[in-house]
Amino acid sequence: MNKKKGFTLLEILMAVALIAVVSLAMYSNFSSGIGMMRRIARPISEEDLSIFFEKLTREIQNSLRYTDIPVSGEKEKLIFPTTIQTKPELGSDQGIGRVTYFYNASLRSIDRQQENLNQIFKEEKVKTSSTLSHVSALNFQYYGYIPSESKYEWKEEWDSIKEEKRIPTAVKIELQYDDEGKKRVFERTIAFPVSG
Repeated sequence: MNKKKGFTLLEILMAVALIAVVSLAMYSNFSSGIGMMRRIARPISEEDLSIFFEKLTREIQNSLRYTDIPVSGEKEKLIFPTTIQTKPELGSDQGIGRVTYFYNASLRSIDRQQENLNQIFKEEKVKTSSTLSHVSALNFQYYGYIPSESKYEWKEEWDSIKEEKRIPTAVKIELQYDDEGKKRVFERTIAFPVSG
């Protein structure tokens, strides 16, 4: 009797089912790995935004009245005197300086400049660093007392020199950015400790 060698129909069906189960498991792991990688590589995260607002709040709350560095601001720019980290050669690790936050439209970021008194008076070139990227709009507003109208109100611009050396009571920051194609808006109001 001649025996033919080969697989039975049952063996072939079991092999096909086993391959399907293994393939499904591999696809599931691969798909969740891709999803995790996308979440990690997001252009901006809630953590970045929280760190930005925390740093800006701390610097504004450390601001002080200093006649040589007036508080001034426009729609996309804020300048104020505050305590900053300085070089030990200047006599201390902290000192008075000028901090500027502004919107960089070409890089779509909020950039920060820090100058100590030496850099301000010598008009040295200042290093700029990006504090928050993927920002599509930035708007500062300034709340303060307007003597001519005898009331407090929000203004688009502030200049302590024109405002009789007064500092705004608060600044409102509104920023908009694209988060994976979605436009999201965040707003924060921060009080100046030395207003008036």
